[in-house]
Amino acid sequence: TLIVAKDLTDLRKAKQSINFEAILSIGLVDNFPGFIAVKNYDGEFIFANKNSATMFGINPEDIVGLSDKDYNADIELIQKYLEDDRKVIDEQKSIIIPKEKGIRIGGGYGYFQTTKIPVDIPGQQKKCVLIFSIDITDRIIQENLEIERKNSLALQNEILYDLANNSISFENDFFNNCKKLTEALTKGLNIEYASIWDVKDDQIDCLDCYSSSTGLHQNGSPLLKKHWQPYLDALKANLELVSSNVLLGPFKNEEEIINGYYLKNDIKSAVDIPLKLGEQFKGIICCEHTDTKEWNEQELAFIRHIGNISLALWEQELRKAAERRLYERSEILKVTAEVSQILQKTTNLENSLKLILQKIGDACKSSRVYYFTNEIDKGY
Repeated sequence: TLIVAKDLTDLRKAKQSINFEAILSIGLVDNFPGFIAVKNYDGEFIFANKNSATMFGINPEDIVGLSDKDYNADIELIQKYLEDDRKVIDEQKSIIIPKEKGIRIGGGYGYFQTTKIPVDIPGQQKKCVLIFSIDITDRIIQENLEIERKNSLALQNEILYDLANNSISFENDFFNNCKKLTEALTKGLNIEYASIWDVKDDQIDCLDCYSSSTGLHQNGSPLLKKHWQPYLDALKANLELVSSNVLLGPFKNEEEIINGYYLKNDIKSAVDIPLKLGEQFKGIICCEHTDTKEWNEQELAFIRHIGNISLALWEQELRKAAERRLYERSEILKVTAEVSQILQKTTNLENSLKLILQKIGDACKSSRVYYFTNEIDKGY
């Protein structure tokens, strides 16, 4: 039923209205997916379609005389509706509201696109307002998510650019570079923790763990590999471990992992990505949050980018270490040759000893070098 009137006389007069007859003729009331209603100047409903009446939990014919306050406790919202309705009636101009707050069917706030049109209703002293309103909440949510995704992508790209051009340098200390990366991860993903781990023969060492809420960097205690073997086996297989809820994840039955780490640090969700240098399983990047979180592909790609940067830094650090060892070895060989020449030429070891010990100390980078003699005749 389209028309709900206060008495049969009003009903007959209302059916003579061109506006309502037009609506009836195209079946708009029964087929419109949103709310259709007519309200008078006092905010009372004159009629409503089924969707509108559902808000009251009643049939359309029982809605006459009710107002927004009969289903809505939000005083500010009720007042806004009434002001908009009266403005349409007083100015005799239709308005289109692209997005406004409202109560959804089933309860809870949502967003609606609303059109309000002044109409004549027989039996009413003033014009009334005809309202068409469609729930656009789902669309708005998707639009907001898309905006958030674009903003997040822009932020992540900005972070990666800054790392590549400003923050990260192969000349910097390796551990300071690790701190830059963990800070970048928490900022780009809006999470609580990010950490980088070094996988060794019998344990997993934390190179750096950053907390976004405290702004502190920590190294943490090493983790014994024997307690984390299922976790490491999964990563060795080159799997990225993505868990929106770690308590329901693949290690939910591993007491040391769940109780000794996740619950201890109030971690609810996590992403762990293995770092490999060639075939060597070198380390792990961990991104963890204190709330459940659905990780999307864009975020995983960002973590992989940071992982690639950390591997490049790691390779550089290993190369530096190898070069240092090679240099130290060459220096030792050089000093060995020099000491041999000194020993061959000297006639008094005591006089040459200071120079020899100094050269050995410099080559080995030792602060102290000792020389011992055997006193055979004295028994030591």
